[in-house]
Amino acid sequence: MNARDWGPLDLTSDGIVLMDASQAITDANALALAFLQSTRSAVAGRNFWHIVPENITEAHHGATEQALANAGQHSFVVHQKFAGSWIEYTFRRHAAGYVVNLRDVGAAQKHQQALANSERYNQIIFEANPNAMWVFDAVSLRIFAANQAAVSFYRMPRANFVTLGVESWFPDVDASALRDSLQSKMASRAVRRGVVRPGKMVGQVV
Repeated sequence: MNARDWGPLDLTSDGIVLMDASQAITDANALALAFLQSTRSAVAGRNFWHIVPENITEAHHGATEQALANAGQHSFVVHQKFAGSWIEYTFRRHAAGYVVNLRDVGAAQKHQQALANSERYNQIIFEANPNAMWVFDAVSLRIFAANQAAVSFYRMPRANFVTLGVESWFPDVDASALRDSLQSKMASRAVRRGVVRPGKMVGQVV
């Protein structure tokens, strides 16, 4: 294949691969070649799925073909362990065949992993707390999580616990105070969920 003058497209943050209707590569910009760890001469005329690592082909080829046939577009993200990177592959049909955009999404993946780790950490702290605690929705007052201390304290299976509302566990005076506190906080739209210990309500900003 003759090298295309990509011009400004070689400065884009996306790698771009052009393929004909048989998915043979007709051209690729510099960043795409870097992602593929290859050269134009090495990929010229070859099927795209023969260029990428075998595990990517095995995991994504079939789903990509089906999605392209039905919707004309498909994306997936691959962790390339040898390079320590996360690459998003986006396939689209176009008049001459197909175009593939390759994008480094490592920063987004790391952020997502950090959020997941934070959620797991918070769950561990919640579950290990020696005080009986549960989490409820500030609008419906429906309980949707209870820690082991609460399950033990009230001697109720967790599955039954989370079918109840917060008011089920409070005397009338406390329930009224709870509602007043929630209405005040909800007026400022600051609280959507609450964490409760017996006899005490603590709003949690989320």
